[in-house]
Amino acid sequence: MAANDYDARSNGNFDEVAVTAANDENGGVYIFEYRDGEAGHQVPPSRMPSLEAAREEAVRCAIDLLVDLQPGTEDLSGWLVRVRDENGEVLCAIDVREAQAARQTRQ
Repeated sequence: MAANDYDARSNGNFDEVAVTAANDENGGVYIFEYRDGEAGHQVPPSRMPSLEAAREEAVRCAIDLLVDLQPGTEDLSGWLVRVRDENGEVLCAIDVREAQAARQTRQ
């Protein structure tokens, strides 16, 4: 069954549409997860203007977390901050190496 006039006039190969993100003119909803030892700690969802803005916030937070890591006593590898969508899918992860590089760039 055709969903609209365009599909009704087509050859029957209807366009398939899939929702991949819950964004609108106000941006999207993102969940930040922070490394806490060997586990992660999620904070309540936040509305951000874009994934790029959420990623930039994750980098800023990862740089802040570097200060709290104790060289020689804590594992300084792996992720520090992950950004998830409303469904819990990981959209990006900022690891120690990326946070250290961003900190050096910003100094």
